[in-house]
Amino acid sequence: MALSFEQIRQLVRQALESAVNHGPDKHVYLVELYPDSVIYEMEGSAGKKDGLYQRSYSLGDDGQVILGVAAPVQRQVDYIPMQAAIRIMAAAGQPADDEFGYVWRVQVNQYGLGKDGRINWPREPLVAALPMMEGARVFALNESQHQAGNKTFGKSVREIVGWLRNTTDTGKAIEADLVILKSAKWLRDGLVDSHKQGKPDLFGLSLDVTGTAATKTINGKKVREPVKITHVEVDVVYEPTNNGKFIRMAAAEAGARKDQVMEQETGAQAGTDMQKMQKMMCTTLLQTELAGSKLPAAIQDKLKVQFGGKLFEVDDLQAAIRLEKETLDKMTGSGGVVGSGDVRIVRESSEKFQAAVDMLFGVQVQDKFADITPFKSLRAAYAEMTGDAEVRGFLDPDQTQRMQAAYGSATFSYILGNSLYRRLVMDYKEIPDYGVSRLVGPNIRNAKDFKTLESVRIGYYGDLPDVDPETEDYPDLAEVGDERIDYALNQKGGIITVTRKMILNDDVRALQRVISRLPRAARRTLAKRCWGKFINNATYKGDDVAVFHDDHGNLGSTAYGITSALAAKTAFAQQTEPESGERLMLRPVTIAFPSELYGIVKNVNDFNPQAVSISEGNTMFKYFDPEGLIECPFMTDADDWMMFADPAEVEILELAYLNGQQEPEMFVADNPAIGQMFVADKMQYKIRHEYECEIADYRGAYKAVVAS
Repeated sequence: MALSFEQIRQLVRQALESAVNHGPDKHVYLVELYPDSVIYEMEGSAGKKDGLYQRSYSLGDDGQVILGVAAPVQRQVDYIPMQAAIRIMAAAGQPADDEFGYVWRVQVNQYGLGKDGRINWPREPLVAALPMMEGARVFALNESQHQAGNKTFGKSVREIVGWLRNTTDTGKAIEADLVILKSAKWLRDGLVDSHKQGKPDLFGLSLDVTGTAATKTINGKKVREPVKITHVEVDVVYEPTNNGKFIRMAAAEAGARKDQVMEQETGAQAGTDMQKMQKMMCTTLLQTELAGSKLPAAIQDKLKVQFGGKLFEVDDLQAAIRLEKETLDKMTGSGGVVGSGDVRIVRESSEKFQAAVDMLFGVQVQDKFADITPFKSLRAAYAEMTGDAEVRGFLDPDQTQRMQAAYGSATFSYILGNSLYRRLVMDYKEIPDYGVSRLVGPNIRNAKDFKTLESVRIGYYGDLPDVDPETEDYPDLAEVGDERIDYALNQKGGIITVTRKMILNDDVRALQRVISRLPRAARRTLAKRCWGKFINNATYKGDDVAVFHDDHGNLGSTAYGITSALAAKTAFAQQTEPESGERLMLRPVTIAFPSELYGIVKNVNDFNPQAVSISEGNTMFKYFDPEGLIECPFMTDADDWMMFADPAEVEILELAYLNGQQEPEMFVADNPAIGQMFVADKMQYKIRHEYECEIADYRGAYKAVVAS
């Protein structure tokens, strides 16, 4: 099997670390790797170097590395002609990221018991998970996210700061290279500064794994330890529990040593030559960036004067280009006069066009657009943005050129789609959710993909036993069981069409009606899927028994009334904790019923007759709050009814959305060709909603199936 360079590098590193007696606080650093030999250096905990060594190596058929005898070597500096050096640097572009502190050698996790005493990390499952650690995401969470025991929505992509590579087992810990994203420059700056200031432990790392675990007793204390790891992530923290730390800036010290040798060997001349090369690189970079900026020639000349013949950072140049573009947009976006002889006004910026179309469809806009005049009709908006006043559906060359110069990719179809989508989301949030929130509560998940999701209901401990520490040890409470459910996301969606005829007829009201129907349909579809689990008595996957079942103690058969409602309330209280068997003492807060039962449900809840005796009173009088009375449109049996507990107290239904996107999404389905507003006299928009729900626990639900 052919191995990649990185795989060979990792195997050689592991072989060296096993072969060299480097002690607990020393590290082996690979300086150069050749096809048949390796140059490496020993480094102590205080940064003390132990010289360079060279060893030959070969790879066996089984991937085993066979090392030769170590021989001390010295670094040799080679000189190349100045022109060749310039070509090499130009080809390489900017210096490697690791020379700027974007790659760090880190200790991900040390084997053994964590300092918080809760988790023990044995070597075997961590080594087995090394392939999963290669490329594992690294996150930086805020304090509230760290403290949250149940991260309902998962981690956001905005919190990703990098990933791991070159993961290895040192025998005492897992080490890796942490590659930091440019978007996390704050982390890179903090690491460089903290190490430079002599505070290398300012930042730490914490391993976040998913998998199976076991409970063991270590030093008389029960701790958890992973048995099989199925998923790996890493968090940047300020107080790591298992000595996760940043060891050193990868290759930064090697780069510093190279610079030091160059200075010693070549003196001031080398520095002068390097400065010349850097200036040449900056000149090339300036030409490339300006050519791609599409700025007017006068502004490009201004930037050439500002940056020409100087050393600068690429970020500074790009920031200056952005500033010029923003200034230009402000000057032309409000209607600047252009041209000579034929005086005309440049149209409003696409941002203002977007606001004008938003207001046409009743979408609220930002305060800064309050003075924008909304379009009065769909046809007027189309004609103003495209120049196609006759709504022919295509543009002549002059119109196409004008549109592109003013808007780029901000075509009519995209602006209209944005407005329709914003109206859709606005209406979706305002439409009642058919009582779904009474089933789901806070139990909403953020799914990262369409793979199977797993949810676990953990069992309960029984009563704590008596213990006399003077005569006996504290007893092991043993492990509690669990109930597992799994499910995968489902996709819903369709296409809506805006025709050329609608624009010619200026039928904005028809389009408003179309878009106003979509949020209701999306809400109803989601609600029907959620309620359907209970209406159709789906299987509870925790024990493969129907959710409403005699074995679950939550199935009745009596028509709704005071007595049957009280019996249901009692059934909730009698539900027991899994494992311990103790009563949960749950309380129903929602009753769901078909429209045919509205009168009797309302009367039971609101009517309290004068009782001759205590037994004739209405025990359920005002038991449910008004919002707890759910007239469910999906219940078609005129006699059946259901009750539910508070989902914040006991999980009932779990609902997952792809990437946390709770509202439906809307996209341009057909990407119009340049100069063509319509494909077959129509523009199409795709509606997409991706989610799934599953019964999380039967204990919070009760149903009466009444024979007709």
